[in-house]
Amino acid sequence: MVNNNSRHHEPLVSVIVPLFNSSSFVHRLIDSLKNQTYKLFEVILVDDGSTDNTLRALKGEVLNDRRFRIFHKLNEGQALARRFGIQKSIGSLITFVDGDDCVMNNHIETLVNLISQYNASVSMVNAWRVSNGAKIGKEIHGLSSGVEDNRQFRQNWISGKIPGFLWNKMFRRELLLPDDFYDENNFMEDVRLISKLADRIHVFAFSDECTYLYQQRPDSSVHRNFGTDDWLAMRKTMSLLQGLIRFPEDSNAWQKRYVSSFYFMLQGTAFDSYCENQALIINIIGNSKVDWPNHVNAKERFVFRMAKTKTSFLIVRFLDALAHCGRNLIHSL
Repeated sequence: MVNNNSRHHEPLVSVIVPLFNSSSFVHRLIDSLKNQTYKLFEVILVDDGSTDNTLRALKGEVLNDRRFRIFHKLNEGQALARRFGIQKSIGSLITFVDGDDCVMNNHIETLVNLISQYNASVSMVNAWRVSNGAKIGKEIHGLSSGVEDNRQFRQNWISGKIPGFLWNKMFRRELLLPDDFYDENNFMEDVRLISKLADRIHVFAFSDECTYLYQQRPDSSVHRNFGTDDWLAMRKTMSLLQGLIRFPEDSNAWQKRYVSSFYFMLQGTAFDSYCENQALIINIIGNSKVDWPNHVNAKERFVFRMAKTKTSFLIVRFLDALAHCGRNLIHSL
């Protein structure tokens, strides 16, 4: 347990870390948390039913360090692991780190300072995307350091300028309600969770400094073949975002995101999955709430039109395959 009697003027931060089969990342993760410049924190490590040596690795890394507490539970998914971690925590500020990522030594301090300086409900930092141990680029673009009121935050959230991750943000404890973490699908679950609490975020503060190191995963949603559950999850996500619309600029931002999101989904849907979900897909891309002519470019318009029949969608997949082969050929020359 963390003793905060001597530093009562500083808030206690709870770092919630869900882990599943993350044994190879544990040392780097724990080492980055041990070396934080902000000292008043606890780390709640939730082993979500790992089948590898994650639990043993955790015990070896945090032996006799009372800032770290380890819990083991049956596997129920990341959202419920985070909820479990919050229930076991005592901090007035809460942040999250994924089990295969790590942070810079000023990560917690930067997030706390943003909340303290602006009396913010939520703070956020930028992140480095990392692949094979090398930084390959910043995660967030087009957003300036500073503070936003609820109206500004809502528009940037709906538009997607503020990315839908929990792990680069810090929350006041009272914002996070237990029921917010119940979700039957892990695809886009962070976006849905933050959308549920968006109206409670009165002040949002952001620093463009990269203090989080996000491990680019080859099995991430960008590389998956989207199936029925993914299409339903995205539709639910867009419905929650639509419910945040209060002003005309919100509606415009939502329509643009709707188009770009489902264009992304079509690009990641194989032909067999399209055939299985054709009726659902056609219903989604035929949404009458979207002013399609004003929110699609020529390439998007072509793909959406071609997605209305199996034959034309197969042509799109064939053209994509040809383009992919062409790019690979160019890179090999």
